[in-house]
Amino acid sequence: MDSTSALQVKHRLVSVEVPVDTNCLPQGEDLVQSFLQASSDDDLNVPIELHAQFIEHCVPRNLDVTLAAFSAFNSSFCARNNIHVVVQEHSLDANQAKAVLRGYFSAWNIASARGAVHSSAPALFSDPSVSMMAIFGGQGGMDNYLDEARDLVDIYGPLLADYPARMSAFLQRESQDPRISGCYAKGLDVARWLASP
Repeated sequence: MDSTSALQVKHRLVSVEVPVDTNCLPQGEDLVQSFLQASSDDDLNVPIELHAQFIEHCVPRNLDVTLAAFSAFNSSFCARNNIHVVVQEHSLDANQAKAVLRGYFSAWNIASARGAVHSSAPALFSDPSVSMMAIFGGQGGMDNYLDEARDLVDIYGPLLADYPARMSAFLQRESQDPRISGCYAKGLDVARWLASP
């Protein structure tokens, strides 16, 4: 029978608890230490943000701790509502909301593949009847619409996977059409624009 131990993630006055398999406790404690050393966010003062950032830190480092942290996050914050509703209910500022969503979705694909997600992905990313498209232009009232696209790729990167690259490649090919190539002397490399503003 597996037993669990509580992994404490504490930053200043904010803390969260992540139940992990006792066998993973030493690796989990190492991850907490490396997370706290890497964290330079003095404004990190909300448990949901701390927890989400810890998940994001764990993703490339340890699968078992990632899944335990993701499961604990869902139990603590998403037991009754979708993550987007939860973010809204917590009245987070824009940077906090982005950090929470990015952390949550950094582990989404991993957790989903192992049956550890108990809510569905947004229809845009999971419904086979939904077809993706890119609308380029017409975003009035914005100083830089690429900032919004950059935020979406940053937050939902694991769900979007290769979509921005595919769309950029398509636009690059289309911009080579002799009828319009003069309009795009430097090409139309949206992926590069998103990566390097």
